[in-house]
Amino acid sequence: LCPASGTSTAETTWIEGVAVTRSPRPCPSAINPGNPRIHIAGYAAAIHEALSRRPCDVVHCHGIYAMTAAAEACGGGVPKILSIHSPAVLEQAWNWTHGPALDWPKLLGLPLIRHLAQRAIAASTVCHTLSRYTRDTVRRLYLGAADKAWRVIPHWVDPSWYRTVSKTLARQRLGWPSGMRVVLTVRQLKPRYGID
Repeated sequence: LCPASGTSTAETTWIEGVAVTRSPRPCPSAINPGNPRIHIAGYAAAIHEALSRRPCDVVHCHGIYAMTAAAEACGGGVPKILSIHSPAVLEQAWNWTHGPALDWPKLLGLPLIRHLAQRAIAASTVCHTLSRYTRDTVRRLYLGAADKAWRVIPHWVDPSWYRTVSKTLARQRLGWPSGMRVVLTVRQLKPRYGID
């Protein structure tokens, strides 16, 4: 289930044997205090609709809104996996203190973000992170998180992606000077990542 902008109805496609349903993404104002509830309600409606067409064996969510909605829509009958890429309360605190001045009032919402994260972790059967650092940080930040089942599964790499030409030849082909430092990151370039 993927929320998608620009769609008014749910659309399902099959990718490698997995049904992927793209559902309408709610677009409330960023300063609307009901923003989390609107997103959770949108996810929950999409989950109800998807489950009315076919049952599922497991629910895998990325994010606290999706897991909160899955807990509401599925109850305890379906195992739920929560993938946590970063602690939401720390990420939002950084975003809201390094963004436009309009973001500062959002800091009042950090207790709600903490509450939703704790609810999402509590609702999950198992939590997944990409690193021990993230797991340990989340365990320290959220009440009850240390008691959960955790799995650290780093990013997977397809061995066929390994370089087949030398670094020197690759630099020549790209027109890069041999002494230039290169940093490759496969993610959004946001200031909070500290890449600069």
